[in-house]
Amino acid sequence: MLHVRIITTQRCGILLLAATALVHPAQGADDELDELYRESGSCTRTAVSAVRSCRSEAQGEGWVQRGACNIQASREERSGCEEAARTAAGRIRDLCDEQFEARLEVCAALGDRQRKLRRAPAAEKKIPFKDARLKIELNATDKDAGIQLFIDADPWKFIEVYDPKGVRVFRSVTRGSLGKQGGTELFLESAEPNFSELSLEKFLERFPEGEYEVTGEGLEGEKFASRAKFTHNIPDGPVLVAPTKNALVDRNSSLVVQWRPVAAPNGSPIVGYEVIVVKPDTGIPALPKIALDVMMPPTATSVTVPAGFLLPNSMYEWEVLAIEATGNQTISTSSFRTMP
Repeated sequence: MLHVRIITTQRCGILLLAATALVHPAQGADDELDELYRESGSCTRTAVSAVRSCRSEAQGEGWVQRGACNIQASREERSGCEEAARTAAGRIRDLCDEQFEARLEVCAALGDRQRKLRRAPAAEKKIPFKDARLKIELNATDKDAGIQLFIDADPWKFIEVYDPKGVRVFRSVTRGSLGKQGGTELFLESAEPNFSELSLEKFLERFPEGEYEVTGEGLEGEKFASRAKFTHNIPDGPVLVAPTKNALVDRNSSLVVQWRPVAAPNGSPIVGYEVIVVKPDTGIPALPKIALDVMMPPTATSVTVPAGFLLPNSMYEWEVLAIEATGNQTISTSSFRTMP
């Protein structure tokens, strides 16, 4: 069976003919389906026919879409388009296999005769990540923004992240001795160019809203998969009240840092504030910073720095992060100095 599709493009002023033959899956899986078809009842045979057709359609559609990518002007655009086409075809095939597994269960429940499979041709069950999050961190004082990625799973060999268009935006692979050990937690923070170099508007275009697919494989071949909701709900930076910038404070007196509450961005509530007071340069390589890091509820507007934390005649930076419900956060920063 042959599918022929006509694709037009005004840029090239041509018609692109994309023809794809519908082919079966790998030979081993195909033989397994042949045996299942021959030695099972009518309900199961119908399920086998349906999954073959569905898989072939997915593969054919994938090649058609990859063929259409040739009209893209640049190599980078073609590569991204082809990556998205491959990913979309893989997702469709996974859906085909999930539907096949469900059909087999229904047929078995109806009493249909089924040959026992040596190995299930359906997609492997995916294990959710323990944690899979993407969020925006915007610095209202320095006028920049970046992306943060948090991942946690049982020992993994590799991890991939795909944006809502299906384009792979991140991949991490373990090798050598670390490949034998496997990874677990991963935190990635992107570069944060100033808005004079990359405007907030362009930054948000680069990282569109939607669900980002996070996939991976464990040391034993198990498959991990989760979806991370990513939004553009960015809070305003907290207004810092006290201490004022470069104020001179008495470390022997109770120091209270204060800020004003932040409104919910696009109706997404503020879920908390993170307050950080840090001595940025200790001169000790093994302990480059001394920091007080406190998470506060959304009703809080102040934190008391505990006695004994501050050193004499030292410069400190302090910042407050407003955190909204999907994790996006905005920082405001200031500084103060302690008396000798």
